[in-house]
Amino acid sequence: MKLIAWNMSDGMVEIHKAGCNHRKSTRNAKGRSRQDQVEFGRTDWASQYDFAHDYWDNGILDEYEMEYGEGSFDVFQEMDFMPCTKGLPRHEYAAEVAAETPLAAYAGKEITETIREYAAWLTEQTGYEVDLRTVALAGTLRDKFQKSRRVA
Repeated sequence: MKLIAWNMSDGMVEIHKAGCNHRKSTRNAKGRSRQDQVEFGRTDWASQYDFAHDYWDNGILDEYEMEYGEGSFDVFQEMDFMPCTKGLPRHEYAAEVAAETPLAAYAGKEITETIREYAAWLTEQTGYEVDLRTVALAGTLRDKFQKSRRVA
């Protein structure tokens, strides 16, 4: 998906699908204003992660990870993907397998704060270090699994 994006006055990056037809004013409903346009709709991005990683891969990412460890930098921080970007998967993995697996899109969904808290609680209660993605998938898809096993 081709994107257009602006650095905003509050430090966020506002990201739209190139050619979307909703109103883009210089000041948005959140009270922040556009500063510099940083993406111009020329690159066809495979995922939100690809765009976010590329945005930060200018020395900031490497510098941070050298100090705090590889994988410690959250490339999604300060990224505000607008609703018009809904069709762009969060991670490339979801795009690769979506056609093969009907529920694959769930693998690319954002980990919510509730899931993070639930995973921490599970680890605390069981002593077993759980994987956030697995907790998110299990919690979200349990009902679908149960329905698939019911015999009419």
